[in-house]
Amino acid sequence: MGVQLGANSVQVNIFQREDSAQSLAGDRGSLPAAVRVSDADPRLLGVHRAITVTGVPDSSPPTYVPRDIDTAEFGLHARVRAAAARSGFVLLVGGSSVGKTRSAVEAVKKALPDWSLIHPAGPEEIIALARQPPARTVIWLDELQRYLDGANGLVGATIRALLNAPGPLVVIGTLWPDRYSSYTALPAVGGNDPHAREREVLGLAEMVRVDEEFSTAELARAHAAGKRDPRIATALESGHRLPQALAAAPELVTHWENARTAEPYAWAVISAALDVALLGVQAPLPADLLRAAAPGYCTSRQQALAPTGWFDNALAYATRILHGAAAALDPASAGMGRLGGYTPADYLVQHASRKRSAARVPVSTWDALAGATFSPDDTGRLAFSAERLQLHSYAITFYRRLYDAGESAAADRLWRLLADRGDADGLSALAEAGDENARRWLDVVVADADPQGIIGRLVASGNVAGLRKLAAVGNRYAAERLAFLLAERGNIADLVPVLEGRADDGDRDARIKVIDLLLQHRELDQLMAWAADGFVGGWDLIALVTLLVDLGDQDRLRKLARDGHRYASEQLANLLKNRGDRDGLQQLALTADYDDDPEWLAGPLYDLGDRDGAAELRRASELRRLANHGDDDAIKQLASLLKNRGDRDGLRKLALTVYYDDFEWLAGLLEDLGDLKGAADVRRRRNGRRR
Repeated sequence: MGVQLGANSVQVNIFQREDSAQSLAGDRGSLPAAVRVSDADPRLLGVHRAITVTGVPDSSPPTYVPRDIDTAEFGLHARVRAAAARSGFVLLVGGSSVGKTRSAVEAVKKALPDWSLIHPAGPEEIIALARQPPARTVIWLDELQRYLDGANGLVGATIRALLNAPGPLVVIGTLWPDRYSSYTALPAVGGNDPHAREREVLGLAEMVRVDEEFSTAELARAHAAGKRDPRIATALESGHRLPQALAAAPELVTHWENARTAEPYAWAVISAALDVALLGVQAPLPADLLRAAAPGYCTSRQQALAPTGWFDNALAYATRILHGAAAALDPASAGMGRLGGYTPADYLVQHASRKRSAARVPVSTWDALAGATFSPDDTGRLAFSAERLQLHSYAITFYRRLYDAGESAAADRLWRLLADRGDADGLSALAEAGDENARRWLDVVVADADPQGIIGRLVASGNVAGLRKLAAVGNRYAAERLAFLLAERGNIADLVPVLEGRADDGDRDARIKVIDLLLQHRELDQLMAWAADGFVGGWDLIALVTLLVDLGDQDRLRKLARDGHRYASEQLANLLKNRGDRDGLQQLALTADYDDDPEWLAGPLYDLGDRDGAAELRRASELRRLANHGDDDAIKQLASLLKNRGDRDGLRKLALTVYYDDFEWLAGLLEDLGDLKGAADVRRRRNGRRR
């Protein structure tokens, strides 16, 4: 165990082992059972159940449609063969229900049919395998995050022990793109490094990216397969992406979103499950937790008029299997005939990570979580989520639970949170139980805050004027007590300047509170000014964007999008799509930065029927990727495309960030668009001069 905690922040990678080498000695789990690769059941390996079509047996998977990555020079099959020759780790990265697991299954069955395959239940079984590495074996790690997260998550030493085994061995994993990006992101200079362990593991893998979109050649193969397999034909006719349509993924989204008005209690239950999953709980969710959390997603009227049996009816809707393939909530077993809880569909969780990223989790959900029991790993993730969201009372609850269970590495965060809140009673309780560190923190709080008890007496008597005088001369504890007192009285007009003063002094909690107040009272001009100055960012900016979306305020959303706020651009795109505003989306495409991921903008355009516009965005993104690697032909094509679109900003960015021999041609294109300053900057760069 080893929670890595800094002085001012907690790392996401909670409960990483202190021994980074992750000892392979000792009895850490029995060797899992193996099956012959050719006999492995794709469903048991993680391939989603396919839609049901009359006359087609559910027992057999749909016809496999080969992907371009399968046979590319450095594609999946080549990577698997190379790994089999020298032992290797192949990682497929792609979104939920894009076909990555099925592609991996087909690859190993084709290349290694006579090998053994082992699907470990968790990291402990992988450690057992590393102690006795089996030759000619595929180690199957579908949904790799399940093996990376947690107290004993995988480390590089375990994977290296497998790959250094005497006999050939292949490790196959799959991972969502957002997880891959999070795990591999480099920390800021001097900052915490929350994912060093995961980054080390992923650095040992050969990565193969699986796209959501089918290429022209792949679609042609799909239509040919559709003539033989009615499920393929049905999926193609749906208009959705083929792998997702086969897994009924779009129907899952529709089922959830339609429930908001048609089945509000079911929408509440499903939404609660999704929020809990997004907060970090990976275990199946008990029915009692979902029942307790659901009311916070209902209006007062819906709560008052909830019929008898509302929860049972909601669960029936949430667990309904759609097209024979998927359900929003999947019952999990706790043994024969015993229900262990419910697990939300992974595609729906991924969709909700975007759809509900700005939604505030209701108090009912936090209360339900605080009253439930989870593993140390899930509890640690909940503690981090609560602290990240500035919900310190809940964070303290979870950290205290870990502390009481003997997870001493959580103590530092517990002491600091109690001290930051000036919670002398909480620290006293720990100190009286014999915690000397808590006693030292208590001494600091008392000495710094109110050594003579003056502030306490002012608070007890409600003396606002006295507290204000002490706050004015820099007593932060007095300012904090004043803020609490004003908030309790609902005196917002007086509270905002007090909090502003504390925020100017670097009090992060005060900044959060004043922004929340401005959001509640819809002081949009002040919030926009602070956003332009960089004072509003992170979760505060997300909350501002959410408010603007609720108000339909396109002008302010465009301003934030032009200033480079990606989340504002994404939400504006969704708003424009919902209004059927194709022209607005096309205009947004001229100003939004979609280089790394054009899909969030291409998707809405495609859904509104602008397939050419969506294809152009994807083409521009691919050209930019090639241009950044010095491909002259891509630079020329992209420059011409940007010029034809009238995209001066995009063209200027291209001209100033790539090296191209004919800089004069690029400068001329900028002049044609009326960007004389941009053209001059390009020529100065060409001539080696700088301002």
